[in-house]
Amino acid sequence: MKLVREHINEKFTEESNDPINDMNIGGYSFDLLKPGAVIKAKMRTSIKQDNSGYFTNWGKGFNIEVGGWMIIVSVRNYILKGYKEFKVYMPGSTVLADDTAIKQMRDELQKNINYSGWGNRTRMIITKTQFNSKFEVVERGWE
Repeated sequence: MKLVREHINEKFTEESNDPINDMNIGGYSFDLLKPGAVIKAKMRTSIKQDNSGYFTNWGKGFNIEVGGWMIIVSVRNYILKGYKEFKVYMPGSTVLADDTAIKQMRDELQKNINYSGWGNRTRMIITKTQFNSKFEVVERGWE
Protein backbone atom coordinates (compact mmCIF):
# COMPACT_ATOMS: atom_id res chain seq x y z
CA MET A 1 0.00 0.00 0.00
CA LYS A 2 1.41 3.37 -1.04
CA LEU A 3 0.70 6.59 0.86
CA VAL A 4 0.02 9.54 -1.41
CA ARG A 5 0.29 13.07 -0.06
CA GLU A 6 -1.52 15.71 -2.05
CA HIS A 7 -2.24 19.33 -1.37
CA ILE A 8 -5.84 20.33 -1.87
CA ASN A 9 -6.55 23.97 -2.61
CA GLU A 10 -9.74 24.75 -0.77
CA LYS A 11 -11.68 27.97 -0.53
CA PHE A 12 -11.32 28.25 3.24
CA THR A 13 -8.41 28.66 5.62
CA GLU A 14 -7.50 26.87 8.81
CA GLU A 15 -8.60 29.94 10.77
CA SER A 16 -12.15 29.55 9.48
CA ASN A 17 -14.89 28.66 11.93
CA ASP A 18 -17.33 27.46 9.27
CA PRO A 19 -15.80 26.07 6.06
CA ILE A 20 -19.24 25.24 4.61
CA ASN A 21 -20.24 28.88 4.99
CA ASP A 22 -16.93 30.04 3.51
CA MET A 23 -17.53 27.91 0.41
CA ASN A 24 -21.10 29.32 0.16
CA ILE A 25 -22.70 25.87 0.01
CA GLY A 26 -25.11 24.12 2.32
CA GLY A 27 -28.15 26.11 3.31
CA TYR A 28 -29.12 24.42 6.54
CA SER A 29 -27.51 26.92 8.88
CA PHE A 30 -28.51 30.32 10.26
CA ASP A 31 -25.80 32.07 8.24
CA LEU A 32 -26.86 30.53 4.92
CA LEU A 33 -30.65 30.82 5.12
CA LYS A 34 -32.37 32.01 1.95
CA PRO A 35 -35.97 32.73 0.95
CA GLY A 36 -37.92 29.50 0.56
CA ALA A 37 -36.26 27.77 3.50
CA VAL A 38 -38.61 25.86 5.79
CA ILE A 39 -37.97 26.03 9.53
CA LYS A 40 -39.66 24.13 12.35
CA ALA A 41 -39.95 25.12 16.00
CA LYS A 42 -38.03 23.06 18.55
CA MET A 43 -39.88 24.72 21.42
CA ARG A 44 -43.18 26.48 22.01
CA THR A 45 -42.75 30.17 21.34
CA SER A 46 -44.70 33.28 20.34
CA ILE A 47 -43.82 36.23 18.10
CA LYS A 48 -45.32 39.66 18.86
CA GLN A 49 -48.30 40.57 16.69
CA ASP A 50 -47.19 44.20 16.31
CA ASN A 51 -44.68 43.09 13.64
CA SER A 52 -41.78 44.41 15.72
CA GLY A 53 -40.04 41.08 15.11
CA TYR A 54 -39.44 40.27 18.76
CA PHE A 55 -40.68 37.36 20.82
CA THR A 56 -43.24 37.51 23.60
CA ASN A 57 -44.99 35.30 26.15
CA TRP A 58 -47.14 32.42 24.98
CA GLY A 59 -50.63 33.57 24.07
CA LYS A 60 -49.63 37.21 23.55
CA GLY A 61 -48.74 36.96 19.85
CA PHE A 62 -48.47 34.54 16.94
CA ASN A 63 -48.11 31.23 18.77
CA ILE A 64 -45.85 28.53 17.36
CA GLU A 65 -46.19 25.00 18.72
CA VAL A 66 -43.33 22.50 18.85
CA GLY A 67 -43.00 21.21 15.27
CA GLY A 68 -44.81 24.27 13.91
CA TRP A 69 -43.35 25.25 10.58
CA MET A 70 -42.74 28.49 8.74
CA ILE A 71 -41.42 29.43 5.33
CA ILE A 72 -38.82 32.19 5.14
CA VAL A 73 -39.80 34.87 2.62
CA SER A 74 -36.78 37.16 3.05
CA VAL A 75 -33.67 37.37 5.20
CA ARG A 76 -31.15 40.14 5.83
CA ASN A 77 -28.67 41.30 8.43
CA TYR A 78 -30.38 43.54 10.96
CA ILE A 79 -29.05 46.91 12.16
CA LEU A 80 -27.99 45.35 15.47
CA LYS A 81 -24.75 43.38 15.12
CA GLY A 82 -25.27 39.63 15.31
CA TYR A 83 -28.99 39.81 14.55
CA LYS A 84 -30.86 38.81 11.41
CA GLU A 85 -34.33 39.79 10.30
CA PHE A 86 -36.51 37.10 8.76
CA LYS A 87 -39.85 37.70 7.13
CA VAL A 88 -41.84 34.49 7.38
CA TYR A 89 -45.17 32.97 6.49
CA MET A 90 -46.76 31.06 9.33
CA PRO A 91 -49.54 28.54 8.66
CA GLY A 92 -53.12 29.50 9.39
CA SER A 93 -55.36 27.24 11.43
CA THR A 94 -56.77 25.55 8.30
CA VAL A 95 -53.40 24.42 6.92
CA LEU A 96 -52.08 21.06 8.07
CA ALA A 97 -48.36 20.96 8.77
CA ASP A 98 -47.52 18.07 6.47
CA ASP A 99 -44.97 17.76 3.67
CA THR A 100 -47.59 18.19 0.95
CA ALA A 101 -48.88 21.47 2.40
CA ILE A 102 -45.33 22.79 2.86
CA LYS A 103 -44.33 21.96 -0.73
CA GLN A 104 -47.53 23.44 -2.13
CA MET A 105 -47.01 26.67 -0.18
CA ARG A 106 -43.36 26.93 -1.22
CA ASP A 107 -44.42 26.54 -4.87
CA GLU A 108 -47.03 29.28 -4.51
CA LEU A 109 -44.53 31.60 -2.84
CA GLN A 110 -41.87 30.96 -5.44
CA LYS A 111 -44.33 31.90 -8.21
CA ASN A 112 -45.61 34.97 -6.35
CA ILE A 113 -43.64 36.12 -3.28
CA ASN A 114 -46.49 38.49 -2.37
CA TYR A 115 -49.00 35.64 -2.18
CA SER A 116 -51.39 36.43 0.67
CA GLY A 117 -53.93 33.61 0.55
CA TRP A 118 -52.50 31.66 3.43
CA GLY A 119 -51.62 32.18 7.08
CA ASN A 120 -49.89 35.13 8.68
CA ARG A 121 -46.96 37.08 7.32
CA THR A 122 -44.75 38.37 10.09
CA ARG A 123 -41.09 38.92 10.89
CA MET A 124 -38.62 37.87 13.54
CA ILE A 125 -35.44 39.54 14.71
CA ILE A 126 -33.14 36.95 16.20
CA THR A 127 -29.51 36.03 16.94
CA LYS A 128 -27.84 32.85 15.78
CA THR A 129 -27.88 31.41 19.32
CA GLN A 130 -31.59 32.17 19.78
CA PHE A 131 -32.41 30.77 16.36
CA ASN A 132 -30.50 27.54 16.95
CA SER A 133 -32.22 26.99 20.30
CA LYS A 134 -35.75 27.70 18.95
CA PHE A 135 -35.73 26.42 15.35
CA GLU A 136 -34.29 23.84 13.01
CA VAL A 137 -33.93 24.20 9.26
CA VAL A 138 -35.66 21.33 7.46
CA GLU A 139 -35.60 22.54 3.84
CA ARG A 140 -33.12 24.73 1.99
CA GLY A 141 -34.11 27.98 0.40
CA TRP A 142 -34.45 28.58 -3.32
CA GLU A 143 -31.26 28.83 -5.31
